Amino acid sequence: MAAPPPPVVVPAPAALKAQCERLVLALTPAENIQSQVDQLMAAFVGAMQTQNQDFMGLEKRYPGLIDAVAVKMRPILVKTATETLPLYRADLLQFYQSNLSLEDARAAADFFGSSDGQALIRSATESIDYKRSAGALMREEDASAKDIEADKRSAGLKVAQDLSPKLRIQVMTFFRTPAGQRLIALGPAKSAIDRKWFNYSRPEDEKAVEMATIEAMLEHIAKTDPATAKAMRASLVADGTIPKS
Repeated sequence: MAAPPPPVVVPAPAALKAQCERLVLALTPAENIQSQVDQLMAAFVGAMQTQNQDFMGLEKRYPGLIDAVAVKMRPILVKTATETLPLYRADLLQFYQSNLSLEDARAAADFFGSSDGQALIRSATESIDYKRSAGALMREEDASAKDIEADKRSAGLKVAQDLSPKLRIQVMTFFRTPAGQRLIALGPAKSAIDRKWFNYSRPEDEKAVEMATIEAMLEHIAKTDPATAKAMRASLVADGTIPKS
């Protein structure tokens, strides 16, 4: 997917901007990137095993190949997510500045920046499995709004089951407040932003993933079948990629 256009900058009073910045940082802690990528990689592995006949055939012949590919892909996805995070935050900042009052922004930032709010964010990050969204990407399609919503609903159910009784009460109390109700109402519009950035990829990132996948496959096959790996490497085109059929 080509790079989306930058968000339209809407001037906001300094106080509102400051509270929205607090909210965005609370909702998108950089330390959660590792966990997000791990969840996404698990979904990719599942999709490879069920949707990609080529990978399934190679996995049967060379057990462990899919996991080897995942290991090579992971640092690339971490790097991409880290570099994309400021762009995603900029979109969210403009979104909340345009849709929240100062009072609601402050209340939301206070809650999500608290220990209870951060526990909720961690639980949500660890609960989303990306099955629908990763499945779409494996089919070389953008994840749809329905894919994103389905993954979020699945995560929401798991979060609700896993929260401690005390934290569950704190979360329910917040979402009954005006600020919480406003965030609920804004949910579909925020999901559109989430979908845009989930589907976002730079050509150089796509190239890096392709090259890492090929190299992981060749390295893994060479462990037990060096002749085949050598023949496969010799068939690559000049830039190291697989010839297009």
